[in-house]
Amino acid sequence: MSSREIDSPLYSVPDAAKYLHTDIRLVRSAIKLGYLPVFDFGSVKIYRPEMDKFIVKYMGAGKGSKLKRLIDKGEKAQKTQLDEGERQIYV
Repeated sequence: MSSREIDSPLYSVPDAAKYLHTDIRLVRSAIKLGYLPVFDFGSVKIYRPEMDKFIVKYMGAGKGSKLKRLIDKGEKAQKTQLDEGERQIYV
């Protein structure tokens, strides 16, 4: 992240992961499941105030494991919905 990018209120996914002190996979999952809103300008950008809200709601005060459980649960639910949808298509 350059000093010019640090001043921007919009972050790329890798820069958001650095800002949130987590990995890119967790950020992408949070976006995909709707926990972290984004702008899509040809590439996904995350607004810094939204990340700050995200930190307070899901990552603050030891809530990191809660967020991981929510994301894991959401990914499993989404996979189940896709599997059921595929079965309905081919039945």
